[in-house]
Amino acid sequence: MAAVSVPYAEALFSVARKTGKIEEFKNELWMICHIIKTDSKFRHFLTHPEIPKETKKNVIKQSFARKISQEMLNFIFFVIDKSRQDSLQEIFSEYSNLYRKYKERRFAKVYTVVPLTDEEKHELKEKLDELFDIDAVIENILEPAIIGGMMIRMGFQVIDGTIRSELDRIKATIF
Repeated sequence: MAAVSVPYAEALFSVARKTGKIEEFKNELWMICHIIKTDSKFRHFLTHPEIPKETKKNVIKQSFARKISQEMLNFIFFVIDKSRQDSLQEIFSEYSNLYRKYKERRFAKVYTVVPLTDEEKHELKEKLDELFDIDAVIENILEPAIIGGMMIRMGFQVIDGTIRSELDRIKATIF
């Protein structure tokens, strides 16, 4: 059953990212799942095979139209059309996993003199992911003052492998 829920959760998460409603969709889906979980009559109504899909969609619309976004309403209608409403809890679980992974992303500003190639960005991302156990998002910023090498900033963390910083360290030891 969980394998069926993955594409639904991924599709919903994709729409959430495009519309900027990641948190909103998570909360709305949680609310719907909570009601299904705690209200046995509603759960029975929604999952009963002999109740027409249109009837279910009309009840959902009347019950939730002012409480959830139109996108979520359309998603629930789609799930009902595909007879997957019994998978809503699993869809929510998968969506929550995607949400958690998204929140664990760390943005890394990488300062270099010349632009990084796609291959270099990919290799750097893999190393940062492994080193810090994160999902790094690389932003390459050109900074001629560093002379060469690179400096990586992730929040308050700085990894400075620039020629400028090395020259400054040498200068400090000499003088």
